Amino acid sequence: MEFRTKRVVVTARKRATLSYIGFGLAACSILPIGLPEWRGPGTIIFVVGILLVLVGAFIAKGNISIVGLSEEELVVTQEKICLGKEEYPIRKVKELDFDVNGFNGMQDPYSAYKLDGMGNQIKFDYEGSTIRSQFYLNSQEHVRQLGEMFKLFYEQHVPFIERTGRTRTYLFRDLDEAGLAEFKKKYGYN
Repeated sequence: MEFRTKRVVVTARKRATLSYIGFGLAACSILPIGLPEWRGPGTIIFVVGILLVLVGAFIAKGNISIVGLSEEELVVTQEKICLGKEEYPIRKVKELDFDVNGFNGMQDPYSAYKLDGMGNQIKFDYEGSTIRSQFYLNSQEHVRQLGEMFKLFYEQHVPFIERTGRTRTYLFRDLDEAGLAEFKKKYGYN
């Protein structure tokens, strides 16, 4: 069994540079807002910054995101983790940590927005170096496939952490004490 997905990478878009500059100007103009002599120039710089964001977004045809999907893949199997062309044997990986925040189109539990599936991260230590990569989940089915890999890891006692933000999860569920005891018994962690 393997889990396969695209990596998420920082991709500052050249056509959106004007938007990035405008955002920086607008943000910087707010910092000294408490100074009375700054209100006039600060307001002008803020408005210019917002206009640059809008013009830059128009030039970039609305695509001003600073992250995007890479051609490189993340592949997780019972034996190894592959990030692009780099391979990391599971037996040599330490502190394996999956932070799963959601899939594309999923309702954000904390707001009215839909998630884009790009806020997920894998992190681990390998031979003294910390390796991390964001990855993409495109659907609920994709999450189910990742869950199948987690289930194999639990059955084989591969040490890893699965979580959502700061909340530790077990097969994507936040368990109370009784549920955790039952989970540990089922997978032989007593």
